[in-house]
Amino acid sequence: MAGLTEDGQDKKSEAGNKSGSTATKVVFGIVLIALVCGGLFFIKQAHATAAAPSSTITYTYDLGEIITNLSDTSDMKYIKTSIVLVTSDKTVETEIKNNEPQLRDCLISLFNSETGEDFLNNRVKIKDLSMDSLNKDLTSGKVTNIYFSDLVMQ
Repeated sequence: MAGLTEDGQDKKSEAGNKSGSTATKVVFGIVLIALVCGGLFFIKQAHATAAAPSSTITYTYDLGEIITNLSDTSDMKYIKTSIVLVTSDKTVETEIKNNEPQLRDCLISLFNSETGEDFLNNRVKIKDLSMDSLNKDLTSGKVTNIYFSDLVMQ
C-alpha cells in the first residue's frame, strides 16, 4: 500500500489538504490587507476633502453696540449687544457703512418687538429676522450672517 495513515486515509491527499488550506489563508490575508489599505485611503481622502478650507471670501462690518428696551411688560428689561454683520461682497460692506443709521434703527425696532425669553430661547430666529430685515434695506447685495459678539440682558 502506498502509505496509509492510522485512520486509513492516503498520506498524499492529507498533504494536499494542508497546502490548499495554507494557500486559502494566504489569499484571505492578502485580500484582508488590501481592504484595510483601501478603507484607510478612502477615509484619508474624505477627511482631506472635508478639511479643505473654503475659498469664499467674506467681509465683516462691526455695526457697534445697540442698547434698547425689549417688549417685556412685566419687568423693565433691556438688551445691550454688539453686532457684526457678514457679507460676501465688498460693495455691500460699503452700502452698510453708508446706511448705518437706518440699519441700526431697523435692528432697534426689531429688538423692541422681542422679549428677553425670545433672545434666550430663539436666538437663531432672531438672527434670521435680523438678516431679513436688514436685507430689505440693502440693494447691492445681502448680509449672509450676523453675530452677536456681546449680549447682556437685564
